[in-house]
Amino acid sequence: MLPQYQESLDELKWQAIVNMAAYPEDNPLNSFFNQVLAELEQLDQQFRRRYRHYFNGETDTHKSAGSGPAAGDHQPLFKITCRLSVDQVAILLKAADETRLLSARSFSLVLRSITPFLSTERMPNFSWKSARSSTLKIEERDKAIAIGTLEELIRKIKTY
Repeated sequence: MLPQYQESLDELKWQAIVNMAAYPEDNPLNSFFNQVLAELEQLDQQFRRRYRHYFNGETDTHKSAGSGPAAGDHQPLFKITCRLSVDQVAILLKAADETRLLSARSFSLVLRSITPFLSTERMPNFSWKSARSSTLKIEERDKAIAIGTLEELIRKIKTY
């Protein structure tokens, strides 16, 4: 049961980081989530100290407090691999944002929310910033592939 509690703590810390990323640094909610993250880190340390005998040495190999999720090495519990490139994914997300298919305060927030859970065949981890910058100058080839993908989806939906 202890590993499940530890996993839940890790997931709560990750969610605090995701929530924190959704707000500018000067926003009060960002500092609130920063405080939540600090409290969760403290709870994690207390939990590990209290139950260190039950982890069979796992605590030595587990991330230290300074290198936990705040350091950026925590990955979501799952990632979905997309067969498109980062640029092509960004084009589709930009179109979804601009047509209001996805509703968020900004395109950056759309990317910040979705990219942690996506990977491509060539890039297992890509940042929302790289996806955003790729939409500033869209290449015709990427546009054609994105359009072809949408047409393929339309054909599939028509068969339902």
